[in-house]
Amino acid sequence: MIPHHTTADTAINCGHSDLSITLTQDTSKTMARSSSAEPTQATKRKGTRSVSTSTPSQRARERANYREAQRANLARTKEKIERLERELEELKTIQELIRRNKALEDEISRLRETMSFPAG
Repeated sequence: MIPHHTTADTAINCGHSDLSITLTQDTSKTMARSSSAEPTQATKRKGTRSVSTSTPSQRARERANYREAQRANLARTKEKIERLERELEELKTIQELIRRNKALEDEISRLRETMSFPAG
C-alpha cells in the first residue's frame, strides 16, 4: 500500500485551516467513490419482472392496463385543459367588465365636473 498524507497532516504543513476543509471534502468524495464500486440494494429496482418471464396472457394484460392508464391520463389532461380554457374566458370577461366599469366611472367624474362649473 502506498503511504499518503492525511488531510490533518496537509493542513498542519500548509498552515491553512481553510485548505484542510477543502481537502477533507475532496478526500471523502474520493473515498466514497472507491467504496461504492458495487451497486447497493438501494439502487437496484425491486418488484419488476423482465418481459421474458411473463406469460403471453400476462403481457397482453399488462399492455391493456397500460393503454387504459394512458386513456385515463389523456382524459384527465383534456378535462384540465377545458377547465383552464373556461377559466380563461371568465377572466377575460371579468377584465372587460372592469374596463367598462372604469370607463363609466371616468365618465361620471367628468359629468360631475361639468355640472359643478357654471356655464358661460
